[in-house]
Amino acid sequence: MSIRIFVDDVPNKDGKYMVTQEDSETEKPFGVKDFDTQEEALQFAEDMQTAIDKGAAERSDNEASD
Repeated sequence: MSIRIFVDDVPNKDGKYMVTQEDSETEKPFGVKDFDTQEEALQFAEDMQTAIDKGAAERSDNEASD
């Protein structure tokens, strides 16, 4: 399963930018957190994606060494 984090291009009805998560199994996105600015949302999404990718790589390394 892969997880993708992204920011919606258009602000929601409250004028906030939503960071959204989608996984490859369900392909159903869901909101993670809202931000006042697109820059804040993009930075948060990038940080989350990096952490997820790093965790997936560490899991793969551990599975290979078992």
